Amino acid sequence: MKDTVEKLLRHRKAFFSQQGEDGLLAFVLSKIPDKTGWCVEFGAWDGKSESNTYYFISQQSYHGVMIEADPSKYNLLRENMKAYDTICVHTFVRPDGENKLDNILSLTPIPKHFDLLSIDVDGDDYHVWQSLDEYQPKVVIIEINIRDKPGVKRINKPGSPIVRDNTGTTISSMWGITGYTGTSISSMTELAISKQYSLLANVHCNAIFVRREYLNLFHDREVTPDEVFTYEGHRISELSFNEMRSLGWRKIIEKKSRRLCRLFSPLRYNKKNV
Repeated sequence: MKDTVEKLLRHRKAFFSQQGEDGLLAFVLSKIPDKTGWCVEFGAWDGKSESNTYYFISQQSYHGVMIEADPSKYNLLRENMKAYDTICVHTFVRPDGENKLDNILSLTPIPKHFDLLSIDVDGDDYHVWQSLDEYQPKVVIIEINIRDKPGVKRINKPGSPIVRDNTGTTISSMWGITGYTGTSISSMTELAISKQYSLLANVHCNAIFVRREYLNLFHDREVTPDEVFTYEGHRISELSFNEMRSLGWRKIIEKKSRRLCRLFSPLRYNKKNV
């Protein structure tokens, strides 16, 4: 099983996404039959920067439903989507009420079993997905709490307020990435299973799930959070021996090397100092 997880992660490539999510998603979708050519993303931001769907819209002629609540970003979203067959929606997505995702999508021609759903709303991700009843996307990529290791059970409190770090600085833009808020991968996987989805992979602060009937295209059995978690939000010193062994010593060395490169990158060879 470790081999199939590692093979999947080799397809990570950042076309427009933050950490190579869209490269992996492109591979996953290439294997899934009966594609509809439709995707949904929220919060879509400007539709392009660090987007999980822009590659499919701009390079593979996907139809898109792009949802963004921030007024300034929504204006950029509309501008960036002008050339493509997309529907831009300016609203907050809520777990219930008028702005429930089912209700928003019902106003569009998107099919019930569309290809890809990308959820990134910095906190309420779990509850928004839980509330989705009428639509069954084939692939779901959803933000998780990157700091919660496998086995931690945490479901983000609905409508959590903007959190602050210990200096009092607002860090709403870092929800789910710093570990202050967000649902753990274990709790998100439990939700996925209840909705007939299977865990596929973890990329940075995102978990990727597929409809259960497609699992055997990638893994020969259900995989667990322990088997896919990449620990990208943790320092080496925060990992136990078993976690390092699970992650693989080669990856640990690579992780350490990248950290050292970042640490010493400001240093430059200077002939005057020789």
